[in-house]
Amino acid sequence: MLSAGERLRKAQTGLLKGGDAQELRDALAAEGKAVDELVEAAAAMLAETGHGSTHATLRRLATTLQAAAVDEEAGAALSEGVLTADLEPRGLETLMQGFTPGETRRAGVRQRGRERERGQKRERELRQELDTRKRELRDAEEAAAASRREASAREKAVEKARAALERASERLDAARSRTA
Repeated sequence: MLSAGERLRKAQTGLLKGGDAQELRDALAAEGKAVDELVEAAAAMLAETGHGSTHATLRRLATTLQAAAVDEEAGAALSEGVLTADLEPRGLETLMQGFTPGETRRAGVRQRGRERERGQKRERELRQELDTRKRELRDAEEAAAASRREASAREKAVEKARAALERASERLDAARSRTA
């Protein structure tokens, strides 16, 4: 990205001296692509570590990277890892941003597309989990119904055994009273 920024600075200087506008457009495209790739990588790293990234955050990052690409001092600070604040592009690069081929906008679209795909994947996973839980519930309800039927059958068996015990007890009492 920093070398693309250097190329852009040279193209800007060249254009001011009557140079080729196509060189500037090419340099802007290369710088925009480099910035977009870094923004995409940052968004991916944030997502992988469970940190979301808003469009505004990614835009601030892109703006800072664009400024660092064309400002030698800011580029050096970025390179050394001592950049302490967001940056805004200065000078001709600010005017030329309206003429970029839209790489940053496409990166945002790609990012939203990936977020949508992740959301759709998560929705599919949740639907599968929901289906699994519904099957588990249905199985548990069927098992509970079978247990209730079995308990009911056992209660009837207990009642039959009590009735049989009652009749046997009455016959025993009757037999005792006849022998007494």
